[in-house]
This record gives sequence, structure tokens and C-alpha cells, in this order.
Amino acid sequence: WKNAKSRTPGNTDPTWTSVDLGGPILDRCLAMSDDGNCVVAGGTGLNVFYWANAKSSGPSPVSPTWTSGLPGLVEAVDMSSDGDYVVAGYGTDVAYWKNARSLGPGSVSPAWTSTEPDNGVSDIAVSDDGNYVTAATFPHFTVYYWAGAKSRTGTDEPSTWYGGSGVSFTSIDMSSDGDSVIAGALVESNPGFTGTVYFWDGARGLTGKPQNPKWTYPTASQVIDVAIDAAGDYMAAVDDGLTPYVYFLDSTGDLKWKYEISEGGPILSISSDGGTLAIGTGGLASRYLVSTGYRTSARPVSYTHLRAHETKANLVCRL
Repeated sequence: WKNAKSRTPGNTDPTWTSVDLGGPILDRCLAMSDDGNCVVAGGTGLNVFYWANAKSSGPSPVSPTWTSGLPGLVEAVDMSSDGDYVVAGYGTDVAYWKNARSLGPGSVSPAWTSTEPDNGVSDIAVSDDGNYVTAATFPHFTVYYWAGAKSRTGTDEPSTWYGGSGVSFTSIDMSSDGDSVIAGALVESNPGFTGTVYFWDGARGLTGKPQNPKWTYPTASQVIDVAIDAAGDYMAAVDDGLTPYVYFLDSTGDLKWKYEISEGGPILSISSDGGTLAIGTGGLASRYLVSTGYRTSARPVSYTHLRAHETKANLVCRL
């Protein structure tokens, strides 16, 4: 949708729709650049789909500018704020494309891949400048982090660090500059299951394996999604128990508030300054827009939160 803010009820037809991508687009498999001109999708099988010049595309159905076939099912995608760097988690591996806006047409190969993860990639994130990548894996393994992503070229690039070994991570996000990482996890307990939020700061300067998180925060059930603001000051997590809760925390791990929602299967989107939180659930009539009560006073000049785009797009798809 173009000019979305000025639309009114009755004027909600999409500007364009894509060609049939061969299956449902999964959660974590849709992202948009800050200016709305680049779109990436996956989660329908083995392919990543990329549209450049989205604002001027049409009429429907619109074919992707380029595609990339991977040897595993695509589970998560993300892109940098300008849309020029794209990452994907597929099977147990990670792929990275640079100069994405000028690639294609046709099928293109990643600039580099990593086969280091030993379990399935459940979520992935890239920094605004495209130079830092982090991925969560599930079940029973860890969070991986690659620094210097723009200069890598190999087919089995090693991570710079990893942390949370042996933990089943369900979701991940990072601050605008890639220096703060938040991840959500499932924790097997007796009886049943609980969850935990993990947080690493100074991520760009960490080296060595493993790296312990700065803090963790326990949740009542498994964490389904996480979101962090541009500066890494405020973040949210949501679990998926019989009574689901949203947890809002600061960078010290202090819980600012907890809010019960009516249905499970939730996904999150946070504004770049942390002041507004969107929550989507599995229900048809259960969406929330929340004023968090906290806001980062200073933020990067050219930042609109990556996962906000990705999650808002998922909200549209799911609801």
C-alpha cells in the first residue's frame, strides 16, 4: 500500500499485489526498507523474493526483481534500513546479499553463507548499515552474531561470537547499530515449559565463544516474539501461555510493566523511540496499540525500526 497514512475506509485496495509465490508467507518472512521502496519475502519454500522500486511498481501481479533459490526452507528474512543488504535463515544456515537494490533480474546467489548453526534458524536480524547479523536457532542451541558482514565473501563464514548454548531460541532482534541484541527462548522445566528473555550489550565488540548475556529475564511461558527500539534502550517480549503476557523492559533488565493479552500466538512491533508498541495475536479481532510510557529522548537521525516493518507486514498478512 502506498500513501497509507492518507487512506480512508473504502480506499484500502493495495497499490499492487505480487505474483503467486507458491505458498503462505510465514511469520518473520516479510520486511520493507525505511523508504518503502524495497520489499523482501520468503517462507513459501526454498526461495527469497526481492522487489526493488516497489513504490513505482504495478500493475498487479508484480514479479520480483530477483529471486534466490536456497538448499533449505526459508524460515526468516530481514533487510537493512536502505534495503541494500538482505539476510535469510534457511534450514540450519544463514545467507547474506549485498547491493541488493542493483541485483537481478533473475536468480542471484548470496554474497556469503554460514553453515555454522547446528539447528534450525528460527529468526534473523541485520543492522541498519548491513554490517552486523544475528540469528536465533531452535531447538536446543544458541544465538549467533556475525560482525563485518559487508566484507565477508565465503561459503561457510564463522560467527564472531555466540551465546546461550543449549537454549531453544524462538525470536531475535537488534538495535539500529547492531550493538544490542535481544532474544526470546523456550525453557524446558519440570513440570511444563517456561520462557526467558536474553540480552547482550556491546555486541559489536564481543569476540570469543561463548558470550554470556548481560542479563536474562524469566517469563511465565515460552517467549514467542521480541522487539527492541532503535537505541537499544527499551524492549518488549511476549509469551504464549494459557494466559499470555507482554513484558516491557529497559536495557538494565528492569521490568517496567507487564500486560495480559486475550489470546496467544502474538507478534510485536515497536516504534523506533520505544514509545509505541503494536501487538497482534492469533485472534481475528484482537489487536493492540499501546503507549509504553517510556521513550528514548535521542535517537539515530535516519532510523525506522527494521522489525517494525517486518512485523507490521506480518500483522497485515495474519489479520
